[in-house]
Amino acid sequence: MSEIWTRPARLVGICAAALSSAAGVIQPPIIPYGMGEGDFGTNGVGQTRGVVPNPLAGDFRWGWQDPYPGGTPAGGWFPARGLPDGRVFRDEYKRFVWRALERVPGVYDFSLIEQHLQQAANAGRRFAFRVMILSEYEGDVDNDGQPDGKLGAPSYIESAGLGRRMPSTKPECDGIFVPHWNDPAFLAHVEALVRALGTRFDGDPRLAYVDIGIYGHWGEWHMSGLGFATLPAALNATPETRARLVDIFAAAFPTTRLLMIPDTDGDFPDRSGTGFVYAMERHPRIGVRKDNLGNIWFEQEVGDWFANIRDAFHERWTTAPLVTEFFGGEDDAALARAESQVIRYHVSMVAANQWLESTQRIEIGKAAGFRFQLNRAEWPAVVPAGHRFQIVSRWSNVGVAPAYERWAPTWELYDANSQRVWSARSRLDLRRLLPTTIGADDDVNTEETEAQGSNAPVVVIDELAVPSNLPPGTYTLRLHVPLIATDGQPHPYLPPLALATQGRDAQGRYPLGSLTVSAPAVSAPTVSLTPPSVAPRVGVQSQLSASTEPAAVTRVELLVNGEVVSTDTLAPYVFSWTPATAGGAVLVARATDANGSVSVSPPLALEVGPSPNRPPTATLSTLPPTPPSAPATLTVVASDLADPDGDAIVRVEFYRGRQRLGQSTAPPHQLTTTLGAGTHTLIAKVFDEHGAVGWAFRTVEVVNPPKGPYGGTARQITQRIELEDYDLGGEGISWWDSTPANEGGAYRNDSVDIQPTNDEGGGFHIAWVNEGEWLEFTVDVRESNEYHLRLRLASPPNVANPVVSVAVDGQSAWPAQVLPKTGRWDWDFENWQTWQSPQAVRLAKGRHVLRITFGAGMANYNWISFIAARPQTSAERFADWAFDFGLQDERAHPSADPDQDTLPNLLEYAFGTPPNQAGPYPPLRCSVAADRLRLSFTPHEIEGLKYWVEASHDLRTWLPGVDISALLVRGQPHTYVDTADLRAVPRRFLRLRVDMLP
Repeated sequence: MSEIWTRPARLVGICAAALSSAAGVIQPPIIPYGMGEGDFGTNGVGQTRGVVPNPLAGDFRWGWQDPYPGGTPAGGWFPARGLPDGRVFRDEYKRFVWRALERVPGVYDFSLIEQHLQQAANAGRRFAFRVMILSEYEGDVDNDGQPDGKLGAPSYIESAGLGRRMPSTKPECDGIFVPHWNDPAFLAHVEALVRALGTRFDGDPRLAYVDIGIYGHWGEWHMSGLGFATLPAALNATPETRARLVDIFAAAFPTTRLLMIPDTDGDFPDRSGTGFVYAMERHPRIGVRKDNLGNIWFEQEVGDWFANIRDAFHERWTTAPLVTEFFGGEDDAALARAESQVIRYHVSMVAANQWLESTQRIEIGKAAGFRFQLNRAEWPAVVPAGHRFQIVSRWSNVGVAPAYERWAPTWELYDANSQRVWSARSRLDLRRLLPTTIGADDDVNTEETEAQGSNAPVVVIDELAVPSNLPPGTYTLRLHVPLIATDGQPHPYLPPLALATQGRDAQGRYPLGSLTVSAPAVSAPTVSLTPPSVAPRVGVQSQLSASTEPAAVTRVELLVNGEVVSTDTLAPYVFSWTPATAGGAVLVARATDANGSVSVSPPLALEVGPSPNRPPTATLSTLPPTPPSAPATLTVVASDLADPDGDAIVRVEFYRGRQRLGQSTAPPHQLTTTLGAGTHTLIAKVFDEHGAVGWAFRTVEVVNPPKGPYGGTARQITQRIELEDYDLGGEGISWWDSTPANEGGAYRNDSVDIQPTNDEGGGFHIAWVNEGEWLEFTVDVRESNEYHLRLRLASPPNVANPVVSVAVDGQSAWPAQVLPKTGRWDWDFENWQTWQSPQAVRLAKGRHVLRITFGAGMANYNWISFIAARPQTSAERFADWAFDFGLQDERAHPSADPDQDTLPNLLEYAFGTPPNQAGPYPPLRCSVAADRLRLSFTPHEIEGLKYWVEASHDLRTWLPGVDISALLVRGQPHTYVDTADLRAVPRRFLRLRVDMLP
């Protein structure tokens, strides 16, 4: 807090030099109870008893959408259960469907919003709103007698084909109209609407803030809760569209506060947080809205679920508010969680939309937002007219958040007729007064808790001067804290800030005591300060000047927030000031004459704007004109880099959606990445040397490759099939994984979870396996046989046994196999084992698709393979031969003759001739030698076959055959010599038979 705050340790020395011996001291008492709301106890964040209602702090009035039964803006407010009757609200909030604001293209009716704004102003409140499209509970928004919950967009949007009706398992959502969020024509209509809203309402003092809405269910930047089985890509906003929607609102509302909801996304998880991160980085003034207070999702969405949301959300509360509403259940546990979340995440406001009546609900609202206490104030008892003096005040913020608006603590003097005769702005900037509680203290922050070290209040020293023309007398010193509107004047509708301090009068001022103005003993110089010609900004030099009377002034000093920043000894007195931080600044000129008399100018309160550093620009390289097939390896180049301020580009970060791919710190700024199937938004974030960030987007579609083996070659089942080599084809075709991304981040760019393995042989394994996930593999069975399944796994000892099922060509083969728990399991070691199925399953030769489905239990899986249960049977070998020739069904029977060459399949098999091509006939020769018939042939296949020779004398009766199988050698010529002597028989015939062994 450097130049603005003075810690208590410095107070003694400064006060001794600044205050006269007759100083006025006021130690305002802390309020013991609320403002007309009774005594409701204390909560656990150092709150005093009672509610101190202020804008952008505590509870706010929350309402259903209009129109609502009752027909007036006052109708439709959510009942504020759990809160006392007469609760004072300073903010109110509602949501409107787009269709209620625009029925005819380009013709806008904002009367509903206008009525709410004026109603709020009349009650000393401000109004805030959101515009949305998907809200299934809407009433008759266009007064046509029909409920319009399923068409929140104007009817012309549907007529133009800029969306579609969606079936839903929820009756109230079935047939709801969902826009094509990414369609340029749709976005043009959205931009026209938001621009019209900004033209009408930006800067309106009755308007507290506007939600960046439109997109998602209830305008909450998600598409969950609608009961859709699947969501087409056209019905989900890309990161580029999300960024454009943010820019549309930021351009339309440059003055009014905007709030952004973290865009969590269950349908396209890689897009989660991309819009929120863009809003937080590109537009620092945007605050946060979270609509699930009390739910465990609150912590998870800004925690481990989405690292990009967590990082962008962290510390945002120090500069912009967090506004919430309940979505956490109706029990005491949910309320306790809600109070913890309010404290932990520094929530500013809580919607009065919780149903349960509970005193704990009161404490939640009391905990939210800021709660300022003036602990002590000191000033001189007597000040000569025209002379300078100091007010030293001590402040605490016993809330959980600072103020985010320009509240202006102002010291005022009143005469005996209660007329204000003088006022001066304090340099205290309540936007920078963060909570002052430290440690685990739960008590009220007072002087006592400060002494105990549990409170760290800030000390503010204001350098002031009594006007030289102020008549001598005793005046009442009061504190007044108005809200400064965008025009620099006190807010016309809201009352002054309420402090957790007693003594507030009917005008919202706090009487502190008296100050006596005496006649000047020595004439002091007069000095006035001329403001800079343009509004000061961080890092930009501003020129100011001071004028004095009389001329005997020896020096003039410029003080900013109590610190001397420049001195000039010669008239005209000109000062150069370069602000270092944004926010409120109070400037005074302090003049010293030759006699040592000192006087200061009236304080000049200025608002210092942020650094004017403009973001750099860039484009992403043109990607392939036709969608490439997955996995697609692309080189993305950030080109046309430029910075409007001439700053150097220091790095470019590359992202796919919310996934950071890498960075480049030197030209050419490029990155090579491999993308799986789907629609991807590639993002380049360009950083200049002063931290400004530019964004460039490019959307690329990668299509699924044809279903087939990874790498193009089917895996042989008798070899190890690495499970990370599952088939190409895409999710739902060749694999299914329940989580959105590859949690191991290794090997492949799908959402199957793969990590390096510590198993023997190295490589990778499948991990983070959840029940119901599956992988498919195109495999090659070289031999028909019965096979045992082998599976390599590691499973921890303290969970249920893992279970897998294996199907082949869609038919169950190994159902529900219970696998062992292999034992030791830690970060760097797993006990791997190879399991073999007890039963064998017959697999036919050829190409098959194998699916392994993971059941309950936990394990990592490395590979699978198959081992034959026994040698092949002759029938299996023959079937494989028939398969090789493409024979199927009855054509593959051993006795069939597909080529009709009189040789059945079995003989074709035995002699190696083709069964589907007539001829050539097998070389079977019959000869006579030494009065014996001889039969010569060469067998092509002998294993599993029985060869025998039969003889006959009349071709009708055949004698018992002779088994010659044992004499044959595959591929070797063989001659059978008949036993009959041709001289003894009149006729003799031989034939060769082949049979298949069982």
